[in-house]
Amino acid sequence: MIKIFLNIFFLFSLVFAQFDRDPRQLALGGAYLTIADDYYASGVNPALLASNKRLSFNLLSFNSINFHNSFFSLATYNSLNGADLENPFSKKFYDKNELIKMLDNRGINLDFSMNFDIPLFNVSYNNFAFTSSVNSFSGVSFPESFAMLVLEGNQIGDTIAVDFGLDMLSSSEFVFSYGNSFGGIDFGVGVKYIQGFLYAGMEKITDSYFLTTESAFYGSGDFLIKQSIGGSGLAFDLGILSKRLDNGWRYGLSLSNLMGAVYYDGPISNFFSEILNINDLVRPQLRNSIPPEYYLRQNEMLLFSFHLDSLNAVKLQSTDISDIFSTSNYKVVLIDSRDDFDSNCSDLSCVFLSDSTYLYPTNSADSLESYNTQSFSIDYPSNLSIGASLLKDNGDLLSFELKKGFDDSFGNSTNPVLSIGYELNQYKRVSLRAGLMLGGKYKSGLSFGFGINSPLRFDFALSTKNSIRLMESRGLEFSFGTSIDID
Repeated sequence: MIKIFLNIFFLFSLVFAQFDRDPRQLALGGAYLTIADDYYASGVNPALLASNKRLSFNLLSFNSINFHNSFFSLATYNSLNGADLENPFSKKFYDKNELIKMLDNRGINLDFSMNFDIPLFNVSYNNFAFTSSVNSFSGVSFPESFAMLVLEGNQIGDTIAVDFGLDMLSSSEFVFSYGNSFGGIDFGVGVKYIQGFLYAGMEKITDSYFLTTESAFYGSGDFLIKQSIGGSGLAFDLGILSKRLDNGWRYGLSLSNLMGAVYYDGPISNFFSEILNINDLVRPQLRNSIPPEYYLRQNEMLLFSFHLDSLNAVKLQSTDISDIFSTSNYKVVLIDSRDDFDSNCSDLSCVFLSDSTYLYPTNSADSLESYNTQSFSIDYPSNLSIGASLLKDNGDLLSFELKKGFDDSFGNSTNPVLSIGYELNQYKRVSLRAGLMLGGKYKSGLSFGFGINSPLRFDFALSTKNSIRLMESRGLEFSFGTSIDID
């Protein structure tokens, strides 16, 4: 069973991560704040557009294809493949405690992200830039106790947390950026419109667990499954940049995705969703492919509960399993306290939450407009970056950046990450790049790449995650892009 689990886990780690903006940024380990150019400056530091003097637009660009897991690597897989996890005297033994140490109280997290520019719709000219991209993020998490159960079995007296999580988001971004110089300092601003396509998520709403005693198994849990179509929001980018000093140094600061959020209900969201016809395009597909009991309307959620009562071998032989283990799922909406609804909760399975709201069961025959539903929204990843770069006499660039996220949503991290990048520009047509990342969500990483410098520009990059060694990496990020530059 353990070997099957490990093989499945390894495959999932390649399918299910935060993206960088373009191949050059990835190759430099993210140390990009003071050296990005052309339309790539949009979303990184719009102040860089103040010194832009040419026309540039993209052809085909996959800015990031990123997959990552929290603890498994090829080196670990090779060590475990064919190993005996129980007998220390076997020919190939692997201590299970080493796997437990790798978890480091983080649980098991698998995630995947992708970001690509819409062809021909990313352009910069002098101080202005317009960019458009499509983003996708998927993440699933399992509690550490789940791995402990697989490795060590259920221990008497131990509580196994059932804390599963799921986040899936697809959206597009349209950004208009402008930069200019004032008093020897470059300033920039970007206005970002975010169009959501689809969001799905799952989270626990009560303590969910399995408990093993000397006489029986017990368990209980409640999970809320969310799904929304469409949605929209606004975010802002701000940047400031010094001029390149006589000694070659340049310094900068930026704030990305300020006040960013995607709202799935409201005038702005409904207006753009109707213009783009998203609901009419997506909802019929969902309605036809999902069983009616699981299909959710806008602002409607699915509450799933399970209950296990004193399961043991004796009861399995003498009692119907439905009397011991039961599950239920029903559709709910999040509403404020209201007398006409509160009085019904004594007869319905309402779930009261800590913020004075509660989950109220819905009837598929009723319009959701009859309920006092709460608008649904999710925060968009935002961060603060400071950086510096040194332009050497031979054209080489040494760059530094320190980034801190304001939240941990969708690949973002509140743990600071330090990036160091070096670009070798001594060859006329080819730039060679390498970067190092320390901290943040991925702890460490090593990147490299190259760029072909001509009017038709091509860039490529590859980066490891959670290790500077390829075999010990717990994920990879790949990026390539083509663009045209006209001076």
